[in-house]
Amino acid sequence: METMTGLVSYPNGDLKLEEVPIPKLGENPYAPHDVLLEILYCGICGSDIHRWNADKTGVKMPPRKVVIGHEV
Repeated sequence: METMTGLVSYPNGDLKLEEVPIPKLGENPYAPHDVLLEILYCGICGSDIHRWNADKTGVKMPPRKVVIGHEV
């Protein structure tokens, strides 16, 4: 299985760089026109920061671990 490095957000607020599986094209029936791009640099979205600071903003972390980076 091929992997890539992803910033994983955990429900307790931890953020960890981890090796995660590279998504496979064609496996998501709701996204038949997906493309796979190599990302060289990426920022963090404001909503990810709000989730990480949940104790201050009231925005909750997802109840499972999530690879952040939806803004790419």
